[in-house]
Amino acid sequence: MDKNQMIKAVLDNFQGVIVFKDLNGKYIDCGKECLESFKSDASLDNNPIGKTDHEIGFKFVDEYRKNDLKVINSGKAMSFHEKYGQSDEVVSISSLKFPVFNDENEIIGIGIMVEKF
Repeated sequence: MDKNQMIKAVLDNFQGVIVFKDLNGKYIDCGKECLESFKSDASLDNNPIGKTDHEIGFKFVDEYRKNDLKVINSGKAMSFHEKYGQSDEVVSISSLKFPVFNDENEIIGIGIMVEKF
């Protein structure tokens, strides 16, 4: 089993939302649950890949980006309570954000895991 197979298994089976973003905040990849949530929410574009939270139209983009940058600048995983909602209904979500490193130990992006809510 290679790393790509293991990563695909996590992306396909995590019971929540998992995404990977580059340093500019663009979605590089996301799990099956993430893609399904985009398809089921008419207010969102069907595919987040290649877009930022702002381009997607998320309501709390400034908070998300601020927390993403905390992880990028610290180089450490962090947990956050963030707001989520597109309409009048807003919920609090718990997210784990962690840096993703290349072979030279440079941060190339972040991963984000949010338990299903």
